[in-house]
Amino acid sequence: YFNFDMIGSPNAAYFVYDGDDSDGVGAPEGPYGSADIEKTFVDFIKKQYKITTQGTDFDGRSDYGPFIEVGIPSGGLFTGAEGIKTEEQAKLWGGKAGVAYDPCYHAKCDNLGNLDRKALEVNSDAMAWAIANYALSTEKVNGIKPGGKKSKAAIAKLRAGERVLPKVANSHAHEHAAVS
Repeated sequence: YFNFDMIGSPNAAYFVYDGDDSDGVGAPEGPYGSADIEKTFVDFIKKQYKITTQGTDFDGRSDYGPFIEVGIPSGGLFTGAEGIKTEEQAKLWGGKAGVAYDPCYHAKCDNLGNLDRKALEVNSDAMAWAIANYALSTEKVNGIKPGGKKSKAAIAKLRAGERVLPKVANSHAHEHAAVS
C-alpha cells in the first residue's frame, strides 16, 4: 500500500514512512516489504534530486493503518502537516524554521495556492517511479517473482513473526490542529 495524502506542503519537509524502523522511534517496523518500499523512495529522491529525506513514523494518523494492521507492506511520502519545521530541516530543505510545514492544514486557506511546487514535483516523480517499479515486480515486498503463482504457504512463511501495530482509537483519521 502506498500512502500519498500530503505531498506538497508549502513549507515542505521530505519525509518517507520508516518501513524498517531505522529511526528507532515510535512504532516498530512495518510489515515485511515495508523496508524495501522505504528504500525505493529514499534512493530515488537522493539519486534524482540530491535531496536527503528523513523518516516519519507509522503513527496511525493516516490511511495506511488498516493495511499495516493486516500485514500488508506499506510506505509512502509526506511533506508535513501542523508540525513545526526545525532549524536543521530548514537548512536541509529550505523553508522557514519555527513555522508549520502546512500552516493551512485543514483550514479555509488550504487550497490549490497552498503548495510547494518543487515538493509536489519531487514526490510525484518518486510516486511514479515506485508505482512503475512495483508494477513490474513485487518480488521484493511479497516474494512472488514476476509471472509467478501465489503460494499461500510461501506468503505465510514471509509474514510469519511479523508484528502488527496495536489498534489505535481513531486510527483511520488525522488529528486536527485547532482551526480558527
